[in-house]
Amino acid sequence: MKSTLFVSMISLLSIMALNVQAACTANSCGAGKYCANGVCKNKKAYGETCGNNNQCKSDKCMGGKCACSSRPGGACPNSNNFCHTNGKCKAKLANGENCQHQENDSWCLSGDCSTRLQPNGQQSAPLCRAKGS
Repeated sequence: MKSTLFVSMISLLSIMALNVQAACTANSCGAGKYCANGVCKNKKAYGETCGNNNQCKSDKCMGGKCACSSRPGGACPNSNNFCHTNGKCKAKLANGENCQHQENDSWCLSGDCSTRLQPNGQQSAPLCRAKGS
């Protein structure tokens, strides 16, 4: 009885020691994972609840939710959406809609956000345009 109890205690201590050795630290989990309470977990997708940036595939947690970003893994899950500067996925804009800045080609369904010279010599607001128009 004593020897069985002794063996059981040694087994339990061995298991506890393995768990302590296997506990992760902030940067020890590898790509696509984060450490939470000593356990490596898969990073969370867009829209899932988060507590900090390293919990999200996008490395961007805003308002307690994983946001989109321009970082690898941060794209919107739907290809008909773009990642707005506020970290939220929004539907891509149709031709003629204001895309705010010329560098926002990804905001447009056509893939072209640009200004045009108007007859009065001034630049138009940046609009989504058909490619080559």
